[in-house]
Amino acid sequence: MKSSKSIYTEKDRFIVNYCHPKSHDYLLYESIIDIKPENKLPIEIKIIFI
Repeated sequence: MKSSKSIYTEKDRFIVNYCHPKSHDYLLYESIIDIKPENKLPIEIKIIFI
């Protein structure tokens, strides 16, 4: 059974723009770091690339 309690949660967003006059593209990364008081997998990191 998973515990829903978290000791620490952090959400970040990184936006990377291309430095080129003909390109207006960018990359977007969203990450969530979640630390839980569990024995098996206490630290979980999710990274989403858009």
